[in-house]
Amino acid sequence: MNTLLLASPNRNAFRRWASLFGCVALIATVWLTVLPRIARMPAVADHIQQMEQERIEVDAMFYTELEWDPPSGAAWRWR
Repeated sequence: MNTLLLASPNRNAFRRWASLFGCVALIATVWLTVLPRIARMPAVADHIQQMEQERIEVDAMFYTELEWDPPSGAAWRWR
């Protein structure tokens, strides 16, 4: 067996493209199947409906817009 064939640039390029495709497929699967199923769960659907009734766009909400409440007993030093 020729060891040069195993380490050829074409084989490495194929592995990189296969890894990229696998990552994209995984992200697409989560985005298109898992997240919609979570949104249809009763507790999550009720929360989304409550937010929409308060005219809060759930799709456009960022975590930076949420108020942050540190855990009780936590000692924070601001510099």
